[in-house]
Amino acid sequence: MRILVTGGTGQVGRALSLFPWPAGVKIMTPSRHMLDLTDPAAVEAFIVDGGFDAVINPAAYTAVDKAESD
Repeated sequence: MRILVTGGTGQVGRALSLFPWPAGVKIMTPSRHMLDLTDPAAVEAFIVDGGFDAVINPAAYTAVDKAESD
C-alpha cells in the first residue's frame, strides 16, 4: 500500500513519516517544492502518477498574518 502524506516537512507530516507503519506500507512525504498544494492539477497528477492508495492531508497554511491579507 502506498500512502501520500501532504505537508511532509511539517510537524505532523514528519511525525507520520516516523510512525511504525505495518510491513508493506510505503509512505511518501513530499516537500512543498515537490508538490505544490496550491495547484489542483499538479496535485491530481501527482496522486494519479504516484499510484497512491490513500492520501493523508495534514498540510496547513501557518503564516497567520499573511493569511489575513491573502
